Amino acid sequence: MKKKINEIQKMLSSCLCKDRFLLEKRLRKLSANHDINNIKYEIYLTELKKDIDISVCRVKKRLATIPLFEFPDLPISGKKEEIGKVISDNQVTI
Repeated sequence: MKKKINEIQKMLSSCLCKDRFLLEKRLRKLSANHDINNIKYEIYLTELKKDIDISVCRVKKRLATIPLFEFPDLPISGKKEEIGKVISDNQVTI
């Protein structure tokens, strides 16, 4: 059982930040509560793992939908070296 708790604890870092605190709290409560029987413990552990998996899936979905920004070159971009030379040669550039 300790092994399962350690696995779940490692998964918490991949959860959404907004879910992490509550999930950690549930895990601490579960690991501290030794007086519940084995079947209930397994059920609670399974529910917690399911909720963690849902949160991890949300993170992956968000990361997959991040748009990639591509901006076209501006007309002035081609004259970068020329502008740099003019600025270095003259104190005042208009």
